[in-house]
Amino acid sequence: MYVRHALFLFMCSTLCTQNATARAESLKKITSLFSTKTNEDVIHKTYHLGKHPLLEITNTYGPIEIATTESDRVDIKAIKKVPAKQDGSLLQPSFKQLGANHIRIGSHAEQDIKAELTFHVTVPKTARLKFASRDGTLSAEKITGAFHATTETGSIALQETQGSINATTHQRGPITITNATGPITAVTKTGNITIHGTHNDIVASTGKGKICVNCTTVPATSTLSLTTSSGSIQLGVPQTTNACVQAKTNQGAVTCAHAITLNPFTTPLDSKAWQRFKRDVDGVLGTGEAIIKLSSARGNIKITEPHTTS
Repeated sequence: MYVRHALFLFMCSTLCTQNATARAESLKKITSLFSTKTNEDVIHKTYHLGKHPLLEITNTYGPIEIATTESDRVDIKAIKKVPAKQDGSLLQPSFKQLGANHIRIGSHAEQDIKAELTFHVTVPKTARLKFASRDGTLSAEKITGAFHATTETGSIALQETQGSINATTHQRGPITITNATGPITAVTKTGNITIHGTHNDIVASTGKGKICVNCTTVPATSTLSLTTSSGSIQLGVPQTTNACVQAKTNQGAVTCAHAITLNPFTTPLDSKAWQRFKRDVDGVLGTGEAIIKLSSARGNIKITEPHTTS
């Protein structure tokens, strides 16, 4: 009896071991099917261009990241990742100095290739930048020069800038701008626009997405124009703001946390009038020097106190 019991336990143990081995082999085969080995190549370039260089960077195969330095040096690190089964020489970064203070950086492929090319660029704070990407992230911070960024389906993220900003995503992708002191133009076809800690002119427009703007101050000479076809708008401004306000939504409601003086108009008090009160506001905050225009075809519009980001 004891011999039969021991033999039974041995057979069970053997079967479990065989099953575990079979599962491990199957998992290994499955993993090998979905994992792709890549070859990585890193290219370094350094230029001395003075304190106010112009950099044009176009990357079809990945993100562009910008850091700043106090020196006059431009350091470029291009990281290329190509599947091992593909010819890595088909994709190359390009570097061309067009003048004493002008560099053009790009990506060039002999044929369509599944690969990633990332540019990490360190520039003087006062550099002027022109970015273009197909689907990669464009990011920069602490730039005092003018900034122009365009992408097809990528995101744009900018922090602590002082020059003018022109940011566009032609198809889809969010735009986030934090602590910018210069004027801003932000446009996306599909995506949210988030702007915090600003005190200058703002033009923000999205075909489909939310717009959230928080202004530290609203100078008397400034204009804030926020437009979305499908999405809500939230504008945070201080109670001390002096601005003329026009806010309109076709499907939604307009609310304002600050005391606003409505411009007079004559109307019967019928249902159409009450709908207009809710969806179309024309009035004045304070003494009304600045201009605020808010428009949403489908979405609520809120004017509130500025709120801090988490």
